[in-house]
Amino acid sequence: MKRKSLDKASRLAFLVLLDQSKPIHRGDARHLAEALGAHIRSVQRDIKQLPKVLVKLTEFLDAYHQKPPEKPTYSVVDAIKLVGLREYRLRYLAKNNSIGRKIDGQWRFTDADIEALKHRPHARHRS
Repeated sequence: MKRKSLDKASRLAFLVLLDQSKPIHRGDARHLAEALGAHIRSVQRDIKQLPKVLVKLTEFLDAYHQKPPEKPTYSVVDAIKLVGLREYRLRYLAKNNSIGRKIDGQWRFTDADIEALKHRPHARHRS
């Protein structure tokens, strides 16, 4: 990153933090320019951009705090019905073929796991 863009990013970050404690006005530009060691015009531009930066930061924070949608998982009982295996065989395949995951001592299967169980090689499928 270039020094200028880093300086600008630092100024904007400082202005955001400062704005959180006390709203910044254009009249503060001269004092801020002296404190930051920047040109007054640069600080004025930064102050003008501040509302847009605050909106963008809020969007970033919202996106960061949103959890991705969880994929549905199936228990052993549900998977037995979907695949058509006996419970012992399903647990055996899960353990030995790395299909499914154990969560809190319970086997959980995703849609991909169910498909892998249905279409496993050398399986004796019932017609």
